[in-house]
Amino acid sequence: MKMIQNGWWKARFDERTGKLVWLEEAEGGIPLTDAVTEDGTDMKEGGAEPYRGLSTWIKTGDQPDPNTGVLMAFAPLHVIPRQAVLVENGIRFESELDGIRFQQTWTLKPGQSPLEVETVLENINGAPAPYQIEFFFAWHIPPEEWGWTVSWMPGKGLNVLPPFGDIRFGPSEGVNSAAFFCRLGSLKGAALQAGEGIARYFAGNQSGSFVLGLLSVAKALSPGMRTISRFELWPYGKAQEAAKVPHPSCLAEEVKVWEQQTMRVAGRHPDLRSFAGTLEPMALPRRYLHLTFQYAPVPVDEILMLLDRVVAPLGFTDLIAEIGRAFPYASHPSVGARWAYSRAEWKRIVEAVRAVGLNFIPEYNALGHQRESGLGAAFPEMCEDSGCWCLDVEHPQTQPFLRDLIGELCDFFAPEAFHVGLDEADIPSRPQTFACPRNGRPRDGGLLLAEHVLGLHAFLADRKVRAMMWADMLLYRPEHHTQNGLRTGSWRAIERLPRDIVMFDWCYWPVKGYDTSIYLKGEGFSVVGVTWHIPKAVADFTRFGAEQKLAGMCATTWANPTFRSIPVVCTLMAGRLFRRPFDGPWEAIRDEAEAQAFRLARQKDQR
Repeated sequence: MKMIQNGWWKARFDERTGKLVWLEEAEGGIPLTDAVTEDGTDMKEGGAEPYRGLSTWIKTGDQPDPNTGVLMAFAPLHVIPRQAVLVENGIRFESELDGIRFQQTWTLKPGQSPLEVETVLENINGAPAPYQIEFFFAWHIPPEEWGWTVSWMPGKGLNVLPPFGDIRFGPSEGVNSAAFFCRLGSLKGAALQAGEGIARYFAGNQSGSFVLGLLSVAKALSPGMRTISRFELWPYGKAQEAAKVPHPSCLAEEVKVWEQQTMRVAGRHPDLRSFAGTLEPMALPRRYLHLTFQYAPVPVDEILMLLDRVVAPLGFTDLIAEIGRAFPYASHPSVGARWAYSRAEWKRIVEAVRAVGLNFIPEYNALGHQRESGLGAAFPEMCEDSGCWCLDVEHPQTQPFLRDLIGELCDFFAPEAFHVGLDEADIPSRPQTFACPRNGRPRDGGLLLAEHVLGLHAFLADRKVRAMMWADMLLYRPEHHTQNGLRTGSWRAIERLPRDIVMFDWCYWPVKGYDTSIYLKGEGFSVVGVTWHIPKAVADFTRFGAEQKLAGMCATTWANPTFRSIPVVCTLMAGRLFRRPFDGPWEAIRDEAEAQAFRLARQKDQR
């Protein structure tokens, strides 16, 4: 770790990645970011580490992210280790690949001054391409302070951080003034002051992390060209003294008005069951909620409270539980995490699920996502890639070990259906992980996937358990919302798959048409549409599913199974819209769902 400090800040950096992993005011107190305290227990969706600190992401490509507008693809240079060099009053990180050079300098001048950041990206003699820098700042805000913390960006107004799970990102409307967050009643917080080359701020909430960062101007770089980005990071109190931000006392009245309006909207329904409403004739026949248990340990009482206070009143019919490494497997103990729930704890959970009227469906990822699912992480020799993302389906132990694990889960939970995952085994924007060439020869991804699925299906069929799977590895056409099956040819497996497999078609963002569901339905499968965290997409896909008479809809969460972590607003929207698909404008339903979530959070804090 490298550290720099002055009269305002103490900052520490990871020497290999250049990430700012610890930031606190010089006089001490709770740090504003503290990534170095992570112990590896916790994970986020995809096996990633939780976001903390400032990561500088080098982006490229021709597709913008729907949330913030940043270019979506990571540039090859992004993953190259960065060399740390001490400079006067600061530290510089450097890396270079294929004629593209990156330099980032962090400066803390002596005395009292902000943390100054300058990033230079230069095309020395590389291929021309568009580039953009995403300064992704994830701050440490204790859970008990979320309801008392506000953020502000130019043109967006004040935002109260939700003391519940949510995933929502949005860009500023310019950078004419500083963006900031602070705790009401104190001077605790930080301000970002954009400088040269910064296009916008962005802010968001994701699974208990608050993000306030910056995006550089996107620029096409030909050989000999470069782009420079600069900004400053101020302690909130110092920024207030310099009149860059208002005093927190000036924000209190605005927050009070917002609270009154929010509670007034929440009061339209006496409780969550009333908000969800009665079943309409167009209601979806199966209404699934997907919860993930494999990321990190959660107190069982927190899970039970989520089931009782949120899930039960919304009227879902089925709960899909992604179990992965969260179970104490007897056949292969090393697959289970050291914190895995005991069988007694799992019995409490499943009994609570069934007590509120939900069918319990276990899930084990039987191909990709092995970092969080456990099998590939425990037996890396069974994986195709060095990162242990995807199992090698031709390894002689893959099918037997999966049958052992899935068999244990079937024996314990006695389900009518079992979800085998199979999503994102290969993602075209990343290095190949499934059906990789071997001994210099290509491999047939369609054949490999078909044989793998047929083996799992036969095993479940012998137990009279219906198989379910994610559908993305079968998609390849331009009109499909994803083409994860294109590069490896895995889409051709669809010709051989049994039609009694239930296909879960996930599409998390608004699209022109849900052609993938039409395609899968036309192939003879029962199709369930799947949503996540974008309110408009929840409404659009649900209404499409009702019109096309899909077998059901599923709301996913991709976070620890607690009220604090899951995207509560979209979960509430899904519970209501799955029952009443055409129930008014989606914006109004989103506002009501958000008001209900804030009321639930207040009730939770008062208990």
